Amino acid sequence: MADHNMKKVTLGIHLGHHSSCAVVIDGVLMAAMQQERVTRRKYDGRPFFNNELPIHQCLNLAGVELKDVTDIISSLQSVAPGGIGLRHPLVQSGFNLFDPWDKRHKVISHHLAHAMSAFGCSGYPDASVLVVDLAGSSTESGQDFVMPFSDYYHHITDNKARGGMVLQTECLSIYSFDEKGYSLLEREFCTPHPTPDVFVQNAASLYDNVARSIFGSENAHGQLMALASLDTHTENETNQFNELMTDVDGHITFHNGWQERFSINGDPIRNIPLAKLTQNTLQSALLSYAERSKKIGKSNKFCAAGGVFLNILSNSAIFDSGIFESCYFPGSPHDAGISIGCAFFGQRIWEAPHLEYQDKYNTDRLGTDILEPEIMRALDHHDMFITDNGRQTPEDIARLLQDGKIIARCAGRAEFGPRALGGRSLLASPLLEESKIRLNKIKNRQDWRPVAPIIQQDKINDFFNGPTVSPYMNYVHYIKEDHVHALKALAHPDRSTRAQTLLRSTDPVLYDIMSSFNDATGYPVLVNTSLNGGGEPIIDNAEDAITFFRHNEDVDFLLLGEHLLSRNETSWLQSFQEGNKLRLSDGTLTNIIFSKGKRYVFFIKGRLSVSVDLTIFDAVNKNDGYLSYALLESKDSAVMKSLFTALMFGLMEFAR
Repeated sequence: MADHNMKKVTLGIHLGHHSSCAVVIDGVLMAAMQQERVTRRKYDGRPFFNNELPIHQCLNLAGVELKDVTDIISSLQSVAPGGIGLRHPLVQSGFNLFDPWDKRHKVISHHLAHAMSAFGCSGYPDASVLVVDLAGSSTESGQDFVMPFSDYYHHITDNKARGGMVLQTECLSIYSFDEKGYSLLEREFCTPHPTPDVFVQNAASLYDNVARSIFGSENAHGQLMALASLDTHTENETNQFNELMTDVDGHITFHNGWQERFSINGDPIRNIPLAKLTQNTLQSALLSYAERSKKIGKSNKFCAAGGVFLNILSNSAIFDSGIFESCYFPGSPHDAGISIGCAFFGQRIWEAPHLEYQDKYNTDRLGTDILEPEIMRALDHHDMFITDNGRQTPEDIARLLQDGKIIARCAGRAEFGPRALGGRSLLASPLLEESKIRLNKIKNRQDWRPVAPIIQQDKINDFFNGPTVSPYMNYVHYIKEDHVHALKALAHPDRSTRAQTLLRSTDPVLYDIMSSFNDATGYPVLVNTSLNGGGEPIIDNAEDAITFFRHNEDVDFLLLGEHLLSRNETSWLQSFQEGNKLRLSDGTLTNIIFSKGKRYVFFIKGRLSVSVDLTIFDAVNKNDGYLSYALLESKDSAVMKSLFTALMFGLMEFAR
């Protein structure tokens, strides 16, 4: 457990959407986890202290206990003076993960935490740091703050003599960081408006408003970025980004009124011109902000944070511009990364010259570790439906991929950020067009959405144009002309893709699988997308991984740690024959539809549904909800297949 010689152990906490926790020990980031990975609710988070925060999970991963922590630093995105009470307590009743009034606990502002997350992970001794997002902290002064929690609590709950209070909400900040500390060089604020889903007030709101309009949902920014890369020859192709903004020396005014000229088509493809216009405007704005950062800053090194920097096209525009000698875009520039910034802030590295700067981070594998005891417990739980084929060689796995199999991989520590980097990934051959089709089906994505590659870092120049170091998939790359035809799964109209580069030291097992795939095909490249279904968080642990595998028939194998798992379609049947009964599991509903004179039955539970043979449904009805082997009048393969699928999906279970 704890090493009592440790000098500094800091716990960082972000409260809001994408809630998260992180631990830094003596200047080194040891663990970080998003709340969604524990609760299984995508983008999960609350604006107040609650018991779902993964505080103890992060401390355990870092090998420390709460008593070892020297500072607790929090940031609360949506809390402002006067905004506490009713549905928004600052501390939820029953919260017991730690005492918020502990003297170790301090609160810092949103953009300051963003900036610290990027700078802390960069490995730079100094940098100009640009923060751009939809909205940060709301304060009366418009300035950053650092205060003990007790003072913070008093400040936001003391409403006396504040009848004329006016809050300012940060949306852009430029900082200078070095070994002595940090300084805020410039800041811009949001414009309050009653229709923020239409009115454009900053770069983030432009992109967010258009994405919501086209796709009808939140968090559709990745879809908009992909849509902007498609070819089109439809109307409005000639619209220019200067219709949407005016740029004067890095001070940008976003226009309004143009919105009424666009009508959103129900088919996203018909909205490509608007997507392109929006993407070009965002790129131009962020590039101009980077130039502004260089002009007023003191460093030739650049760091960026804020959700807009998940946009790989804009990142590459800044990287390729040569404005700065070097650039760093963190793996989690969005709000989840706030906890990392809080944890680094607690280290006060500019006041502790004895702390050495660690090298730039090349891995985001900071979460739950897949350990052998956990694997064995999960296998024991699912042994009736899963076969453990044991440990396979890299050549064996590469051969399966070459044959067109889709392999879910859950091994080592989980990724912290929004992109799978090999630890919680769906892997497939990039040489088969079918890989993209099947993966988009698993992910419940549009068929035009691209899938991304992972490639051995020392070979990226042989196949792609773009940055040679991209461990977080933060840049756009272009497939070289000679390889477009071969890399069928990566096909996109403009040849663009989002490549991840892998070092052997980061993940030796995956690197060796790629080497074996290269030996067989000439390509050290695999398709890599996150291990989750549509609307789900990335898989975290062994139990979640097997459940996902059971629920997704298009996934052929699960590589859990070093165990290769497949479906067992016979073991359950023997148990069924031996007299065990089946029944609908709790929460499973039936839906009967009639089409062209025929009756069809579906078993439904949450997002899962299975079309079952009528023989099964009728037998269940005749036996008070239970099903025995003898009740199946017909035992052909179709009947047994639908029954097995219902069991795999958890819609039916053995009666206890």
